[in-house]
Amino acid sequence: MPKIKVAGYGRMSTIDQRLSPEVQKEKIHRWFQYKNESGRWPQGAEFIGMFIDEGVSSRVDMLERPKGNEILTVLDPGDVIVCATLSRAFRSAADAEKTLNKLGDAGITLQFVDMDIKPSPFDVILLVKQWASDTALSQPPLLLLPASVALGLCP
Repeated sequence: MPKIKVAGYGRMSTIDQRLSPEVQKEKIHRWFQYKNESGRWPQGAEFIGMFIDEGVSSRVDMLERPKGNEILTVLDPGDVIVCATLSRAFRSAADAEKTLNKLGDAGITLQFVDMDIKPSPFDVILLVKQWASDTALSQPPLLLLPASVALGLCP
């Protein structure tokens, strides 16, 4: 069985944002090292690099951004994309749904460092809808997650 490829994805629309590409890279690298050392991937995993869209608004759908599109060209079924936070991937539920469906069809998993769970597409869409409904928020709120997540039943 081949090694899993893990690719980091990040986005920053303005220089003034707190979650700079360097901060996103560091969070993703630490997450990968921890997961790899703890045996998350029995067949092994290889971190293939960071794909950062700089100066790109969240209003542009993830897979329509230059690096968001490029990341799909290097991954295969079973591989993983990891984002530091939900806000670096999506701003709208429509984008989340479209992206998650396309990734699911390709057999690619999307993980978020700040949600150390394996959320279903439904969970992510609900989170994005709730987050986007309060336009005053600059970061996703802490939300009540489905019971299976709260109880640690998700792999």
